[in-house]
Order: sequence, then structure tokens, then C-alpha cells
Amino acid sequence: TPDDYFYDFPAILQQRFGGVPIFDEKGQILSADRVHLTEAGAVFFASFVFEDPKWSDFAAMHPQPDQ
Repeated sequence: TPDDYFYDFPAILQQRFGGVPIFDEKGQILSADRVHLTEAGAVFFASFVFEDPKWSDFAAMHPQPDQ
């Protein structure tokens, strides 16, 4: 079903952060224009998106490089 694959990103942000974060824990801006992610923003959001079981198949096909 669609709910098995739908990732409600705004709801996850609200639950996890109480809204949309502007900066990461290092103070780096996540989006300069509120539309596109900075590199820091991509790393920040990917770090918890891929923790969700709905994304496990996708994450397995696209392993993250060593950090």
C-alpha cells in the first residue's frame, strides 16, 4: 500500500525537532533558500531518513560512504 512507502517528511520533522531545523548541531545552515539543501543539510536529513524501515531497501542499494 502507499502508506508502506510514503515518508511524511514534514510530520517526521515536527515530531523529531518540533518544526523544521535551520542549523545542524555544528551551526551549519541546512538550506540557504528554504527549497534546496546545502551539503550539510543533505547529510543532516539523510542521517535520519535512512534510519526509517520504509527506506531500508533503498538505503541498502545506496550505501553511505565512510565518513
